[in-house]
Amino acid sequence: MEPAEFSQLDALATSQGVSVGELIRQAVRERYLTHTDQRQTAANQLCRLNMPPLDPEHLEAALTLARTEGLR
Repeated sequence: MEPAEFSQLDALATSQGVSVGELIRQAVRERYLTHTDQRQTAANQLCRLNMPPLDPEHLEAALTLARTEGLR
């Protein structure tokens, strides 16, 4: 972690009355340890897409179409 980043976290932690470690733990919980049901549902929906393998040029267009029509 860069010194400037730590300084910002330290100031934020102080303003919230917690340690930098606690601030980091909270961030990890929010970012990586929650919403797992939503991520699992999205992954399952992607796996159920009935699409042939696509080259990279066509993949973005196919995914956009799937989003606009709804995942099936």
